[in-house]
Amino acid sequence: MQSFEQIIQALINTKREGQYWDFKQQPHANNADLLHDILCMANALHGGERYIILGVDDNGNVVGLTQGQASRKTQVQYIDYLRTKDFAGGIRPEVEMRTIVLAGKELDVIVILDRPYKPYYLIKEEKFQGNIVKPYHIYTRTSDQNTPKPESADLMHIEKMWRERFGLDKSAMDRLLYLLKEPRDWE
Repeated sequence: MQSFEQIIQALINTKREGQYWDFKQQPHANNADLLHDILCMANALHGGERYIILGVDDNGNVVGLTQGQASRKTQVQYIDYLRTKDFAGGIRPEVEMRTIVLAGKELDVIVILDRPYKPYYLIKEEKFQGNIVKPYHIYTRTSDQNTPKPESADLMHIEKMWRERFGLDKSAMDRLLYLLKEPRDWE
């Protein structure tokens, strides 16, 4: 089994971004951009964790981060920030922030955990320095592209998200095991 560092190194070695990983040369200075990136990754149609890798340029070159670098956040700051946003049903993406050292340079990795609660979306607009994340817009990531902020994901992708949330594509046995995990929902 690969270590977390090996997984991130393998993604960086591809020298490209993908459906469940994104490179950022530096931490997000604009919170609307941060929220948009997290929403896109959280809604990506990928079975597994998703990664926003900070300290790597768009070409996959490790540039690293420095202590006290502007806009660099801790895990608590990311979680607190998401907690203050108005998500539909109060269901928000779950994130972890992990710091690793590769090639002698520090990288922060925002890990968006794989949860079956897609689609995640806001019910109130999030605006920061002229950038707007719209309410009731469902954003996702397709290949290496995020849904643009003024748009919403394609209907086909949104339907797949809802199907995942309700477990409609699971086999009968997988659906039973899923339902057994949530006894509070039994009737």
